Amino acid sequence: MTVTSDEQLKALYNKLAEGGSPVSTPRYDGSWVEFPDGWSVGLRDISRSGGRTIDIRSPDGSEVKGARSAMNQTEVIDDVIQNGVSDWVMDSEVVAAIRQGTPEDDPLAVRKQLLDIVTAIVSRGLAELGDTPPGEGGFRPWGLPLDEALARIITRWDAMPEAYTIAGELFWLCNTPLGDEEGERVLDRWEAEGLL
Repeated sequence: MTVTSDEQLKALYNKLAEGGSPVSTPRYDGSWVEFPDGWSVGLRDISRSGGRTIDIRSPDGSEVKGARSAMNQTEVIDDVIQNGVSDWVMDSEVVAAIRQGTPEDDPLAVRKQLLDIVTAIVSRGLAELGDTPPGEGGFRPWGLPLDEALARIITRWDAMPEAYTIAGELFWLCNTPLGDEEGERVLDRWEAEGLL
């Protein structure tokens, strides 16, 4: 959904967040609320495109972007990179794509796939890992070697109280120029195939 003004975006967020309880998320630059049924909604103050955006997370921790069928690893990478053309990609978006291709509800299997996908994306030079610290105006790359970045992700995941309590707490990805080129090719291919 696209809104035409910041006022409309804020009004939509207020409607979606009504009845939710505010939650502190130190690596999420904005407001976040959770509901008793496990759903949560965030209003992020800045996105890659420069404006604010609304993030919605389902009870299983996956980011709501629209329904799709199960995806293999290549399709997950394509999904992540095409999402990265217009905005930074948070960890929960990667988890959502993975979980569409993982029939069992196994957090360790999801974590292994997450690390494999992040490794593939970063090692191919398609995106870099970082955070979006509140009040710092956007994406901040970690600037770490890949093995140290993966160790950081594992340490953060292990510190989470639940297996899928993820909303930008593990990492964010920012497409490189090469990632944007690849993401545009994916979008063009999906459009030609009638998938968009």
